[in-house]
Amino acid sequence: VWERAAHRRAAATIAVSGAVRDFLVREEGLDAGRFVVVHNGIDLEPFTPPAPRAEARSRLDDLLHRRGEPDLPMTGPLIGFVGRLAEQKGVDLLLDALELVEAPPATVIIGNGPMAAELRRRVGSGPLRHGVRLAGATDDVAALLPAFDLFVFPSRWEGFGLAAVEARAAGLPVLASGVDGLRDVVDDGVTGRLIPPGDPDVLAATLADMLARPEVLAAMGQAGRRRALERFSAGRMARDVAAIYRRVLGRPGADTDQPRDEDPRAGMRP
Repeated sequence: VWERAAHRRAAATIAVSGAVRDFLVREEGLDAGRFVVVHNGIDLEPFTPPAPRAEARSRLDDLLHRRGEPDLPMTGPLIGFVGRLAEQKGVDLLLDALELVEAPPATVIIGNGPMAAELRRRVGSGPLRHGVRLAGATDDVAALLPAFDLFVFPSRWEGFGLAAVEARAAGLPVLASGVDGLRDVVDDGVTGRLIPPGDPDVLAATLADMLARPEVLAAMGQAGRRRALERFSAGRMARDVAAIYRRVLGRPGADTDQPRDEDPRAGMRP
């Protein structure tokens, strides 16, 4: 009730994705005309440039060693997931898919959450015990992402998907569910692939197909990084929000104090 009342009195309401706006209009009855979509932005400095693959791989090896996980194989593709280990993120679907792949790739799952113990039991006692490592949570994600060949994000629902944006900024192709928020982040066939949510068979087939074409993966990763720098910087987000304030306050002039996207370290400053 209070959110609807505040929305009616607001000159504009910012939604971080078209999916969030559409949900609030459809489910909460809010006025679509009052919404402005401003995609979330991230601090790009840790990805400028991305850490060299060998350095990222060494950091990941160290993390896994500290967590008591087996060493990574010296050869073969490596896929990664970063996120909260909860039903929403679909990590169980990733494990389902890996069990369907004839030669499952080495996989590292980074994160923590309510499903952590269940996933650890499943990996430890099943056919994936030699291929999947659960690294737990870490604050060093930007330095670890370049170790992977492919980022997999099989969410059942998603408002936006910042982890997928970070993967793109690190130069990784992204295989994700085609749920509302992730359609704003992944350009299907260009920066990665979008598949129907909740279908491990399709996830397994798409995963195998992507890993079989490393040149396509590399091209998707490069395209994803370029577009992440263009569309998902904190500087761009700050300018978009400032423009909304100028409009609703009746001050349409340019704000020269806003950070510029040409500097990837630009962000929202106090």
